[in-house]
Amino acid sequence: MAKKIDSVPAGTKENATIFDRVTVPIIENNCIEYHSESKSNSNHRMITLKALHKGGNTDPALFSNNSLESSMLKSIHVPLENKKHLPPKGKLQLNEGEINLITWWIEQGATHSISLIEALPNESAVDLLEKGLSFEVKEPKLEIFSWKKPVVLSKYLIQNTNIIIRRIALGSPALSVYFAPTQKNIDESFNTLETIENNITQLNLGRTTFTEPTAKGIGEYTNLQILNSSNTPIDDSGIAHLQRLRELKTINL
Repeated sequence: MAKKIDSVPAGTKENATIFDRVTVPIIENNCIEYHSESKSNSNHRMITLKALHKGGNTDPALFSNNSLESSMLKSIHVPLENKKHLPPKGKLQLNEGEINLITWWIEQGATHSISLIEALPNESAVDLLEKGLSFEVKEPKLEIFSWKKPVVLSKYLIQNTNIIIRRIALGSPALSVYFAPTQKNIDESFNTLETIENNITQLNLGRTTFTEPTAKGIGEYTNLQILNSSNTPIDDSGIAHLQRLRELKTINL
């Protein structure tokens, strides 16, 4: 762990160097003082990935794909007043993003490199990923147009009786879009929303029929916060497109 972070290639989204570029800095900042060659609690030496897997006198610092049983996280979640809590009270503690990142990394296998195409951590951890890797992990939010622009752009959409477009709240430019349930393919109708996609924060496609291009298109709505896709043909490949949605908080499958 003596090598400089910037000297380690970040890799790509398909094979990102998570351990050296993201996990190591967290360990260095919060844990190395207590788990180094010169000072080791429970004989844990957090120097290499191999050492983390090997652990100390009791058990490994981490179990791949099992954060709940990994001692490095157990000690973080122990109450602050408890002597087993690490880092000790009064020392720099891991923040929410760092804990989420470590948890996610372990659940993904705790390896040197991990694919960022599908399974991603929550927003606070994504920020750490992007900072450590120096490249964008999720698509950036789109600029929301002022209210007048989507009104002009959506005028012709009002003629489609199968689509209802509403303002989320008075004074807000954000839009809610509802598709009436239908067995007919809505791909063509969905494409007409492209001009106002920046402002769509709620999308209801429940009980409609669409194909892969529409599922992929939903993944372009990076301001989307609420999605209802219940009783639709969306499958695992379609859901994978949603991983890029930074603002998505609620999804009904």
